[in-house]
Amino acid sequence: MRHVKILKLKKNKLSEPLLQYLRVNLISSYRAQKGSIHNNYNKHLLVSAPVDLDFELLILKTGIDLVGNMLRTKFATTLEDDQNALKSGGISWRKYLAMTHRTAQKEVLYSQERILTLALKIMTRLKGSKELGQGEVVTLKDAYMRPIEDLEQTPQEVLENRLRLRHYLQDFEFYANKQTKDF
Repeated sequence: MRHVKILKLKKNKLSEPLLQYLRVNLISSYRAQKGSIHNNYNKHLLVSAPVDLDFELLILKTGIDLVGNMLRTKFATTLEDDQNALKSGGISWRKYLAMTHRTAQKEVLYSQERILTLALKIMTRLKGSKELGQGEVVTLKDAYMRPIEDLEQTPQEVLENRLRLRHYLQDFEFYANKQTKDF
């Protein structure tokens, strides 16, 4: 029997269940590819929380690809096409309801894609500072407090986006620090 998990995505909120689903599906292959005696075969990885920076980068990239693929393949029309059709009117009540529902689904998927992209850019910024071996290593707080240039134009947008990512980033900081103390 095949198990099915229904993930309910919400607009303007990072989907932790989506990230957990991706971790479940990618953890074994990641351990097989990246595990070694030196890192205890990545046994510290968790499905329920972000622990390892490289693994989280893989999870976020895969999530962006998954959501983007859903946007491109699930729907025959774009969000803009649906919004324009709704504004123009002249459609039946049934078609109006269907288009409204489809538009809402697309808005949620676009929102998830944007939030996942923000998280990826923050984590990439953190990883970049550690890999470059800069004199001053960027902390997670430093990485996420700076605006993401191409996605955030105002301080209000930065604040709203950080609130959306707050729990994810707090979990990462907690478990990453715990991991380094345990080894």
